[in-house]
Amino acid sequence: ACRVVAGPANPKDYDIVVNATSLGMHASDPLPFDAARLVPGTLVVEVIMRPETTALLARAEVAGCHLHHGRHMLDSQIALLAGFLGATPDGRLSDAAPQLQENRAR
Repeated sequence: ACRVVAGPANPKDYDIVVNATSLGMHASDPLPFDAARLVPGTLVVEVIMRPETTALLARAEVAGCHLHHGRHMLDSQIALLAGFLGATPDGRLSDAAPQLQENRAR
């Protein structure tokens, strides 16, 4: 179990910090928090997929942080959505597909 909080703009005392905003999609965007206060070993998570390496992730890498790019989130969502729809990510029907079709007929 862990405690999740929306904290201040100072990431210093957190093990994981997440940018769940649209800040970072454009080069002119400000950083979502004070990246100068990142400490080595912190996991910095980005939801932005393009650019792949945002200004925040670039600063986090220089600070010695662990990085989690936005693309990882999409990859996981695709697998979950495919399973929900009764298919596997490679397009094959999963074992759940017949049950989904049966439920739709009701």
